[in-house]
Amino acid sequence: MSEYVKVKRRTFVIDHTPIRVDYLVVGTELPCDIYIRDKSTYQLSLAKGHKYNHIDKRTLQVKGISEVYVDYEVMDEVNKYKKKHQDLIAPLTPEKKFEKYTADKEKVYYAGRKLLIVGEKINFSLQVIRNLELQDLLKADEANPAEIKEEHVDNAHIIGDIVINKTDIKYYHQFINRLIKSESLSEVEKVMVKNWAIIENLKLMMDFLLNDPANREIIPRIKVVMGSFVNMISENLDNVPELLSKGLHNYFLNVHSVNVAVMATGLGLKSGIKPKEAQNLALGALLHDIGLSMVPSSIINKMGNLTDNEFQVYKNHVVEGEKLLKADKNIPDEAVIAAVQHHEKLSKRGYPFRLPAEKIKLYGRITAICDCYDAVTTRKPFKEPISSFEAMALLTKEADNYDPALIRSFIGMMRGAG
Repeated sequence: MSEYVKVKRRTFVIDHTPIRVDYLVVGTELPCDIYIRDKSTYQLSLAKGHKYNHIDKRTLQVKGISEVYVDYEVMDEVNKYKKKHQDLIAPLTPEKKFEKYTADKEKVYYAGRKLLIVGEKINFSLQVIRNLELQDLLKADEANPAEIKEEHVDNAHIIGDIVINKTDIKYYHQFINRLIKSESLSEVEKVMVKNWAIIENLKLMMDFLLNDPANREIIPRIKVVMGSFVNMISENLDNVPELLSKGLHNYFLNVHSVNVAVMATGLGLKSGIKPKEAQNLALGALLHDIGLSMVPSSIINKMGNLTDNEFQVYKNHVVEGEKLLKADKNIPDEAVIAAVQHHEKLSKRGYPFRLPAEKIKLYGRITAICDCYDAVTTRKPFKEPISSFEAMALLTKEADNYDPALIRSFIGMMRGAG
């Protein structure tokens, strides 16, 4: 039943009827003017013909609006709109929602917030993944650049992971290069940009490699970066946690790979490995999960627990990774060891080879600790992360699985991690 409220609009008195906000479908043109109620009056919020988008949706959500209003005389048009988009209005089943989320996540690249500096202009759009949904955050393109504002990157305001379309990666890369050359940044910002440009470069190359593991052009490019990467870690040994992509709401394999490489390199340097040798450790840690690119996506992206057979296929990613790495003559044997042994345990309960402690090399022991830490502190769609403190306690309790001396050094390196 419609309620009658007098408002001024082109001098007509209008009847307004409430409709649920979730009747409005993102990506569709609105069939009529949409109003929101402010006490006893109605304000025009979205005009007829406007293409409803995720920013509009979120604005209404933030304001706590669950109902909007339309002119009573256009209800026939509203009903036609609802009927036309009924399939989209109907709530997705959890399985369908997760399937759509998985497909959407494959099309985007996690950019994070470190290099999205307030006041800088970008010519690519930003989106955010929140509650398994991909939503618009800031629209921009070459013809219509936009300025990054606090509201776009503030952690308290934007809950979720900031991503860009993979089709915009080249523009993101150009943006990073502009930042590196910028004279308007403070000295602190320049150091931060320099460090995170190296990290982003590795993230980008790992994203390419994980999608095309047979590509022989990527590994040589990664190796070129290893020297500056190890030097950057060496210069920040007291601040290794600050070089990690932390607090993510979604799991990105390329981000996990770089996080493990950051920690493994730091732990290796603290354990006395020389910077030149640490480049092989960094490379192996970075590539430790390359075999997952050969595991069916239906297993990697499965909603819920894996069956025993599926878990066996998943565990085979180590063997698949070994095949890929040994087939590439650009990869040193020491790097291969770091990747092949990252799931082995000193107790012989690891996989795939159940190696005894004396057969597990230093690079394998280091990578195993760092992989475990990042895995348990990273949020996954159906698994909450544990805190850094809890992760360190877990590693300490598993001294029969992981090297106790390395664990003590790791905890010292990571003390203060959030």
